[in-house]
Amino acid sequence: MRRIVTAWASRGSELRKQWSRLASAVTLLVLIPIMVHVFAANLRLSGYVLEITTLSLWAIFTLTLTWAVWLGSHVLAESVVSSQQLLAGSIDSQLIRLGLRLVATVLSITILVIGAQQLGIPAYSVIAGLGVGGIAFALAAKDSLANLIGSLLIMFEKPFRVGHGIKVDDIEGIVESIGFRSTRIRTFYNSLVSIPSNHLVNSTVDNMAMRKLRAVRTVLHIRYETPADKVEHFVEAIKQLVGKDPHTFKKWYRIRFDDFGEYGLHILVNFLLDVSDNQIEQAERQRILLEILRLAETMDIQFAIPPRLPSVQDQPGQDLRSSS
Repeated sequence: MRRIVTAWASRGSELRKQWSRLASAVTLLVLIPIMVHVFAANLRLSGYVLEITTLSLWAIFTLTLTWAVWLGSHVLAESVVSSQQLLAGSIDSQLIRLGLRLVATVLSITILVIGAQQLGIPAYSVIAGLGVGGIAFALAAKDSLANLIGSLLIMFEKPFRVGHGIKVDDIEGIVESIGFRSTRIRTFYNSLVSIPSNHLVNSTVDNMAMRKLRAVRTVLHIRYETPADKVEHFVEAIKQLVGKDPHTFKKWYRIRFDDFGEYGLHILVNFLLDVSDNQIEQAERQRILLEILRLAETMDIQFAIPPRLPSVQDQPGQDLRSSS
């Protein structure tokens, strides 16, 4: 059976290979009752030898059935994820895996309790042992449990998904996966950051991918020598440019002569882009800013240059050649 299933899985996908891992467990589940019957009916074992052999085989059967249930839940979860064409690290995929693992855990505990009772072990002793072991495990792994609860909150509330651009504290990037312990974010420096789910739940998360409109705000500095009429015409020309653009939000934009700056006149350019993702946003932002730059060239608008800080050579009384 093992050879047949291995040969079948080698010619298929990764999911088929996962199904093949159940071959050993299923084979044992089929063979153990047959072996018990053979020992009792055909080989005619009796007495203490038959009792020990039978109890051992049924103990192996109980453990194998528990193993098969656990493997089956994993394979079934991956089959559902694959059939629905979900992303491997998405929240929906994690919820499917978690739900089937919880079902498998309940079934496994039930199988172990019933199996222990059939083997003559008091069921209440097994349950008490599991309870004490669970308390000890909870005390030893409280941080891990806190991260698990945080992951569950993220999965149910869904503040973000795989592929969303988010900002948490000083970390900004794209969500790559959402796990039961941490969430992995690929930063714009191409580094991979893992944030514990407990910390993520208690932090402020800025989901930039959920923006319906994307703001563009900049301040143009033009020279003080620019006539007032030319400044007014320049502002009106930018308003018309933004108002007629197909990707701007027409109901709100602010373009005006805003202030007298330290080294130039300030013109505020603030508008919203009605685009779907970050790449289109960057492309449209660049295109509109280039249009404003061409408009300034056409109207002979000179941008102000910040005053240059004096260097050592500019300071009076300093001669680098003589000092050297």
